[in-house]
Amino acid sequence: MGLINWCCFFFIGVVKFEPKSGKQLKTKSKTKSYTQYFAESLIAEAERDEKIVAIHAAMGGGTGLNLFQKRFPERCFDVGIAEQHAVTFAAGLATEGLKPFCTIYSSFLQRGYDQVAHDVDLQKLPVRFALDRAGLVGADGPTHCGAFDTTFMACLPNMVVMAPSCETELMHMVSTAAAIDDRPSCFRYPRGNGIGSILPPNNKGTPLESDVKTPKKSVESPPSQPQKSDIRGSDESKQMEGKEKSFESMDAKNEISVRKKAVAEEKGTDVVAGDGKRRSDERVNGDSGGGFMAGVAKKLGVSMNWGVVVLLAVIIVLYVKDWIQSGKKHEN
Repeated sequence: MGLINWCCFFFIGVVKFEPKSGKQLKTKSKTKSYTQYFAESLIAEAERDEKIVAIHAAMGGGTGLNLFQKRFPERCFDVGIAEQHAVTFAAGLATEGLKPFCTIYSSFLQRGYDQVAHDVDLQKLPVRFALDRAGLVGADGPTHCGAFDTTFMACLPNMVVMAPSCETELMHMVSTAAAIDDRPSCFRYPRGNGIGSILPPNNKGTPLESDVKTPKKSVESPPSQPQKSDIRGSDESKQMEGKEKSFESMDAKNEISVRKKAVAEEKGTDVVAGDGKRRSDERVNGDSGGGFMAGVAKKLGVSMNWGVVVLLAVIIVLYVKDWIQSGKKHEN
């Protein structure tokens, strides 16, 4: 039985190899694995905080916690191949004021998900889950493929879920998880090597949220200056207000113009057109030859139509008077 377990362990994570000799063709990298960056960052945090402890389920080498155990042998716990117990054990340590980092492969945490939901998240206990082998794992095969952790961890109401884009962010997230002390948190990282980003001094990260659980100092801050976005927003609002006012004034002018036009049509007075030129009502109506008649109508104080009638009546009266006078001359 031991031989079978040894053979199974030996053939996990097999990369390309030569069939005849069995020699594996491993590629060399200039950077360390994310697992080692995590372990070094956790050691840096534990050196400054004696409450930090680490837990793994018979995976000291795979999770990098063998390095942590060498540095802090009394603060590293191997619970065997029992992820459920690892999670509940971490929850118990959290209730006593310790800061447990429960380090489990992403796909292996599926075995302890019931404990994560009921014993940790429901109790809102500050257990930190380090999810190694997140995402595609290459040579480790489909059993180690951590494709579901984002979904089954993010759906928990109290869980903080983090995922770094480089080894530097991973170290900052380790520090962030150590600072979160009022709810559970987790951070997921892949199997491969880092990208060569600039690491923080002494591998000690900085919390991504500076006020995660740190008490804020009661110091009066100076009056904040408006940001560029605020200034731009105020300018835009002023421009909008100016446009609205201009639209209102235009509407008012149009309304006044319509009223003047209506009054002018009733009284026969001149009308101010939209282009600022004064035009008589008959020109507005398309009559190009009524300038004299419009003047007569205006002097008589009547509208254009009545002005025409009056003018015709005057002409008829003058004509009749002239006809009568000419008849009297013939009689004499």
